[in-house]
Amino acid sequence: MFANRIYLAEQRPNTFSQEEVEIAGHLGVGLIRITGTKYHKELSSPHYRPITLINLPLIERLGLGVCQLCGTVFATSQDPKRNNYSNLHKKNLIKAVNDERRPMFWNYELAG
Repeated sequence: MFANRIYLAEQRPNTFSQEEVEIAGHLGVGLIRITGTKYHKELSSPHYRPITLINLPLIERLGLGVCQLCGTVFATSQDPKRNNYSNLHKKNLIKAVNDERRPMFWNYELAG
């Protein structure tokens, strides 16, 4: 519901058993084996499309926003503890580019 991919990462010297791989595959969970400072992806997670109604509030609480044109996630605030949209310009595209901030638009005609 929240993520595009789901993995179980575990520190272990040996690979996952065939039974563990089958269970993870059935549940749609990828497997990552950690050995020391290296990791090995043993089973890839399928790509999920998170439920927007649940996913967007989480993203906003992290001080992030999602571009409605390309889907890119970006920081909306200079302070990650507060989502005050300080990293955005709300109307002026040229000023946003000059200040190296992201523009944010609201469709006032449709909102009213």
